[in-house]
Amino acid sequence: MPHTSPLQRLKNKAIELDRIDVDCYYRHGQDPKTAILGLGRANARWCFFGRDPGEQEVRLQRPFVGDAGQKIRAIMAEFGLSDDDIYWMNTVLLTPTEN
Repeated sequence: MPHTSPLQRLKNKAIELDRIDVDCYYRHGQDPKTAILGLGRANARWCFFGRDPGEQEVRLQRPFVGDAGQKIRAIMAEFGLSDDDIYWMNTVLLTPTEN
């Protein structure tokens, strides 16, 4: 039996959920089985966790690019930090219904 990484096992479990907003993914030409994980250097000094990807995150397949992410990026830039200094991550990998 081939080895499955913990990340792949997590993705496999996530796509079995019944409350994924598949319409959001289809609206943006994205596969609803594609999890939006982290962005940035895993060993960055700072890490921000978001609950789940929103409409813009699905569209761009990147975490923290919607309104809240833009606000946080602006605040972090005021402190002299760039995306290279931060790892962005969602705690829920797929956009749920009623997001």
